[in-house]
Amino acid sequence: MKVQRRSGSEYGRKWEVVEESPNHYIVSDGSPNGEGLAYCLRKRDYEPVQEWVDVTQQCSLLEDGYGRYSLFHNGCAVEASNKRYRVTKNGVVVYKVEVKR
Repeated sequence: MKVQRRSGSEYGRKWEVVEESPNHYIVSDGSPNGEGLAYCLRKRDYEPVQEWVDVTQQCSLLEDGYGRYSLFHNGCAVEASNKRYRVTKNGVVVYKVEVKR
């Protein structure tokens, strides 16, 4: 999970949470080797960032009686009007389904 300052700006720094307590986030400075510094941020000053999560493995493609296919995630239809989902094509017949969380 990532968090950012509650200022409302989408362009502020995003921190990767490595541990969480009821009142604080312990975050990493994002060093590529994993040996970077850790910081403690107050939860009242920071909020989780919405991210796209891959849910392709939880989806199914079902055919109706007319030969048309519909995409379902956890039993609910994924409709093009639902902006919470993002479906992308990866190759000739492979699709990736992501949900915003």
